[in-house]
Amino acid sequence: MTVSKFKVGDRVYAPFHDCGVVTKITNDDTYPIEVKWEVSRYKFGDDISTFTPDGFLFYGDKRDWTRITQVGKALEGGSKFHVGDRVSFPHHGLGTVIADHNDGRVYPIEVKWDNNPLCQDISSFTPEGLMVVSMIDDDDKLTIVKKEEEKEVDQIANVINPPHYKVKGLPEAHEIMNHLMRREQLEGFYWGNIIKYAYRYGRKGDKAETAGKIAWYATKLKELEECESE
Repeated sequence: MTVSKFKVGDRVYAPFHDCGVVTKITNDDTYPIEVKWEVSRYKFGDDISTFTPDGFLFYGDKRDWTRITQVGKALEGGSKFHVGDRVSFPHHGLGTVIADHNDGRVYPIEVKWDNNPLCQDISSFTPEGLMVVSMIDDDDKLTIVKKEEEKEVDQIANVINPPHYKVKGLPEAHEIMNHLMRREQLEGFYWGNIIKYAYRYGRKGDKAETAGKIAWYATKLKELEECESE
């Protein structure tokens, strides 16, 4: 059996479930770590998850947002985001910071979205406002929004990811495709839409709207490639 760096009693954190405690280390060589969550983020999810010896939810798929980390030690400098801040994030629209933990977790900033019908309506971010640690594009950071800017931000979000793509209580279409499609299929879908909207730019619809859609699919393609290279 592969030796794990985690031990029973460790308090750990994962972006999709917040904090929990390692309750068992089993003889399973693939998923030996069992974590019981303090609060389950998913309406239909279980309060216990299993992880690989190095702390990942999926064997052979090492992504920042699927990794558990030990928590407890405060971060130096903290974060510029604080509880109550109104914020925006591309493709999510507006939200409010509901937590700004300072206990060493990788994603200490929690945001509850104003209008997100996903089962998981809360997202977590790094102290710098990144949804993924390896992301370096400043245009895809969480940003603080002033009251007078809220209406404009909300209108832009609805153009890029409009309500007719959302069904209350269900994941969005691209989330379902992310689970059902092979990596090559998903890459082709994103790339095909980039080409489609690039051809459409200046010929149909508002230029800013079309550019926003190109940027949205380009960001998704970039995230896919970054996950593959990790």
